Amino acid sequence: MIYKDSISIIKELKSGQISPIYLLHGEEGFHIDQVSDYIENSILNEGEKAFNQQIIYGQDAHIDTVLDYALQFPMMSQYRVLIVKEAQKMNMKGEDGGDSDKLLNYIKNPATSTILVIGHKGKKVDGRSKWIKALKEKHIILESNPIRDYQVKPWVEKYLKGKGYDIETRAADLVAEYLGTDLSKVSNELDKLIVNLSSSQKITLKEVDQNIGISKDYNVFELQEALITKDAKKAGRIVSNFQANMKKQPMEMVLGSLFSFYQRLYIVHQNLSQSDAFLTKNAGINPYFLQKSKTQAKSLSTRGFQYAFKILSDYDGRTKGYLNRSTTREELLKEMVGKLMMIR
Repeated sequence: MIYKDSISIIKELKSGQISPIYLLHGEEGFHIDQVSDYIENSILNEGEKAFNQQIIYGQDAHIDTVLDYALQFPMMSQYRVLIVKEAQKMNMKGEDGGDSDKLLNYIKNPATSTILVIGHKGKKVDGRSKWIKALKEKHIILESNPIRDYQVKPWVEKYLKGKGYDIETRAADLVAEYLGTDLSKVSNELDKLIVNLSSSQKITLKEVDQNIGISKDYNVFELQEALITKDAKKAGRIVSNFQANMKKQPMEMVLGSLFSFYQRLYIVHQNLSQSDAFLTKNAGINPYFLQKSKTQAKSLSTRGFQYAFKILSDYDGRTKGYLNRSTTREELLKEMVGKLMMIR
């Protein structure tokens, strides 16, 4: 059975559905760690762990050696837990250099008293391997793929919902925009956010500001609003704040956010005669903000949008060093925002 996230696997483990083998592989380490940590901390009690739980690191072992451990019987426990971390550093081939016969045989006839967990981070295991094909037939495989930018917000909402919390749409947008796609980082920040909150308390921009440090007044969404409404004073205050905190507000993040903003509005601008459902789907805009986005899209001409994209492209290149030898990022930010304020 192949899973795409850790939630369903952990749910099955909690209900007592245990597989003899778990392969956890892919580029996103969060889900791999979630399953591995749950098995490490929850299957055996403290007394059983001393004799029946073993953690091996891939660089220190060969797959045939791991399987020798897996075939050992538990002592005064129902299960023996064997966790291989960083298996991407382990020789997964047999001693003859081909697919390990021991591995294939073990997959086909595993020790039912052993829970073998193979954590393989950084990339997926080659799906053409014979042992992978055999695993798919009987055991649990987690394919942990990187999350895309547009998936972060719903992931944040789902993660918090699973812990009993609701979050305002605007606050979820802000968290997703600033924390990026590293789910381990995002989950750590969310855990810090909720530690002092009650589950009945809805998370707002205020809580995000106080607990994660993302300002509710000086952020890219407020900058977008200032640009589209031509509020030069507000834009100036935000730019000054960003210039003083470039590590928290890197130029790359600002550029990416503004490009996505103008791109969404451009799609709306070019399709104003289409239905709300069409615009929501194709522009990726929350229905709650669609009417506001329509108003914003009408404030610029097609030529204005094209000029905005050119400005962002030029400053993306200059940020990366093209045609720019001495201008600082602080100065580039101020120049770019000044030019965006001028478009109509």
